[in-house]
Amino acid sequence: MDPPDYQLIVIRAWREPQGLRIRLLANGSSPRQWVVTSATAACEVLVALLAELLAEEPTTRPHTAD
Repeated sequence: MDPPDYQLIVIRAWREPQGLRIRLLANGSSPRQWVVTSATAACEVLVALLAELLAEEPTTRPHTAD
């Protein structure tokens, strides 16, 4: 599967009586979501999502004016 050209990542966090809740939403080639209960777990999901973007560098880069 080819890595996505972009990824929209939304992170929402709130406290509940049971503890911290963090919801991560990703919209790229297909929508996905996770609900985790620690900052460490949220970081692991975020690292995996960003790694998808870095999996393959684009072969052409946009030209910028000098």
